[in-house]
Amino acid sequence: MYLVKNITDPLKAFNGESIKDMKGNELHIKEVLTNQLGSYSGKGVTGDKLIKAYDLGLKIYGSKTEVELDDEQIKFIKSVLEANPMYTSIVVGQVLTILENSKKSEKKSEKKDDKEEVPANK
Repeated sequence: MYLVKNITDPLKAFNGESIKDMKGNELHIKEVLTNQLGSYSGKGVTGDKLIKAYDLGLKIYGSKTEVELDDEQIKFIKSVLEANPMYTSIVVGQVLTILENSKKSEKKSEKKDDKEEVPANK
């Protein structure tokens, strides 16, 4: 599972300044993902893939500051970003890095091993 946080924080240029869109608004991961998923098309894009892109776009758009995605959803988003880039490498590369770094670490079981501890009788 992935927990992508701060999806409305602006993406940054190499110099640390916020990246802006054509209208001068700060560009953030939420906007990049919803734009990319919403415009997904091309050769070999089937109805199932279009529905998947639409559903993921709705999920991300409806999220306020963070969104939880599973491995399959992340893989699909990466394929959309790589197959149909609307943005330059500084934007797409940053989004891909953010997605990859949002992977949750799996919690280890509280048990040390499968053996039950038996209290010693006094």
